[in-house]
Amino acid sequence: MDQNEISAVNTVCSKNCFATCPLKVYVKDDKVIKVEGNNNNPITRGKICAKGRVYPEIVNSKERILYPLKRTGARGEGEYENISWDEALDLIYMHFEKIRREDGPEAVLYYQGSGNFGVMRKYAYSFWHQFGGYTGTIGDLCDPAAEEGMKYTYGWRTQNSLEDLLNSKLIILWGGNPAHTNIHAMYFINEAVKNGSKLVTIDPRRNESSSKSTLHIYPRGGTDGLLAIGIAKLLVENSIVDNNFIEQYTFGFEKYKEFLKEYTVEEVCRLTEVPLEELNKLVELIKENPKYAMMLGYGFQRYTNGGQTIRAVSLLPAITGSIGEKGCGIYAGESQGTLLKWPYFPEEPTRIRLSIPKGRLASEIEKIDSPKIKAMWVEKANPLNSNPNVGKLKTTLDKLDFIVVTDSFLTDTAKYADLVLPAASFLEEDDLVAAYGHPYIQLKQKTVSAPGQCKKDREIYRLLGERFKLDMKYLPKDDIEILSNVIKYSGLNITVEEMKNKPYIPEDYDEIAFRNKDFKTSSGKIEFYSEDIFKDWGVNQLPVYEEPFESKYSSKEDYLKYPLQLITAHALERINSQFTESKKLNDIFTPVIHIHPEDAKVRNIDSGDMVKIYNQRGEVFVKAKIVEGIKIGAVNVFEGLSESTKVSVNNLIEDMITDMGFGASYHTCLVEVKKLDK
Repeated sequence: MDQNEISAVNTVCSKNCFATCPLKVYVKDDKVIKVEGNNNNPITRGKICAKGRVYPEIVNSKERILYPLKRTGARGEGEYENISWDEALDLIYMHFEKIRREDGPEAVLYYQGSGNFGVMRKYAYSFWHQFGGYTGTIGDLCDPAAEEGMKYTYGWRTQNSLEDLLNSKLIILWGGNPAHTNIHAMYFINEAVKNGSKLVTIDPRRNESSSKSTLHIYPRGGTDGLLAIGIAKLLVENSIVDNNFIEQYTFGFEKYKEFLKEYTVEEVCRLTEVPLEELNKLVELIKENPKYAMMLGYGFQRYTNGGQTIRAVSLLPAITGSIGEKGCGIYAGESQGTLLKWPYFPEEPTRIRLSIPKGRLASEIEKIDSPKIKAMWVEKANPLNSNPNVGKLKTTLDKLDFIVVTDSFLTDTAKYADLVLPAASFLEEDDLVAAYGHPYIQLKQKTVSAPGQCKKDREIYRLLGERFKLDMKYLPKDDIEILSNVIKYSGLNITVEEMKNKPYIPEDYDEIAFRNKDFKTSSGKIEFYSEDIFKDWGVNQLPVYEEPFESKYSSKEDYLKYPLQLITAHALERINSQFTESKKLNDIFTPVIHIHPEDAKVRNIDSGDMVKIYNQRGEVFVKAKIVEGIKIGAVNVFEGLSESTKVSVNNLIEDMITDMGFGASYHTCLVEVKKLDK
């Protein structure tokens, strides 16, 4: 082919997103010139979001790191000099080997984030297991409370196909905003509404997905579990119960009914700040449509009570038997990633210390002893932007001897590294990617060569493996051969060659989740009452409600000083801290705080005013935007703002973890807002 010709390559977006969109990438002279959606997936239908369309700008950005960088200034200043790969590998070997010899391998903290998905993420462990061990993290920043809550209630997390939403007569959208975070689900929701389905939204803010709602309920943040208890109580009291389903497929319902008696509807309405009239409207809608679909967002599980909240909410469809049939069920994500098995694991060493919850990284690193953490390796992550309590985390990282970051850009975290390694982008590598928003597994094909001296993470590990004289059979070189072996080892009935043109769907996939009532709990049933959850996490066997750790009732002294509850929703133009490199997206993404007119009035704030958001942990400066569609007493700032521009709201958030799953409780946060003098 003439180098001047344009070629099209099928690949897939592997960012941390429900959609996992197949892409058609147009390439000329080994450069990405355009990205479009690929219509070979019936869920995504050839559509992609605004973020997907700016990939040419990002992969061709002049801001990309092209060479290994060695820090020359103070941490955080971003002053570096280019060095060779040989120098970089020598530095890593020198520091890590010294630490391993003198302190043990656990003195190195390995931190992998969710910046890029795919089975090749597991390649890292082919190195770290042979290193002899490491200190690792537990839990996640995203949805571990939801995952655990679903596991102890239904046995695992799966859902009806998104297309089945078209069969729903009632859709309850609880704590999510698919218009920003799951655009293909939003398409099917909109189509269902066009066909006569009723949409109910439950969220403290009138988000971009709720405009067509028949009913919008605005609970006080963190009280979703209590709201679910109130709804359940009304369903039971009004005999809106599928007794046959309950008897055959659930466990502990009688104990659950007794538990509901401990709550009054009046107490529920007072604490959730939801009028009884709205509760009754929702119950009436469920009575009219007892087989309904419920789509769960991740926002309401990011409180300290998140796991029990998920349990309380997810049990509602079970009461009316709205599970295992068309047009109903719970949409909380798929678990297809577990289907991809890694055939290159060496023997697991005994000195792996998995002890630091990701959501408490700032507090836990210093607590670790015998040995203390001396060095840190960061990949696919930007913890100095994405993690809670960023200010404290900076102080903690400053005390480490050696920090290595692999990234394509000089992120907030990369600026704190002693050594930054230039990473290939996702369009410059091959991989297999499983979605968590639909059932398809897709091939990510390399579309262009990595620029400069950028390398894939696995290339870096292979080079380090040679330095450390590791067994290289666990660190293979040929990507296509690796993926072929993954497919074979995982028992998938397809080849890499076939996947270049079509996604793979497991042969036993059923578009109706739990059609066969295959609940993988200890009882084999949906568990209203779970002994396992008490044994494993020490929480109540029933989905009891507890106030979030930081709220108007649980921390009254703080509430007097900081009376607004901070929400940090996902923005359309960001995935966590990613896409800040796009000028096109930055031009349409203005950092603002959404505040209700009544809250703005008492603070003498007008739209456009520069304000300070603050609490005992830090302060952030943004412009105010007065909006009717947010609950009084709550404010929203979209996540993904850069720490370097002093608008990272994670400065304000304590690094507390959820009641199960070791998740980050981002929304457990009280603040105050003050207008700044002009």
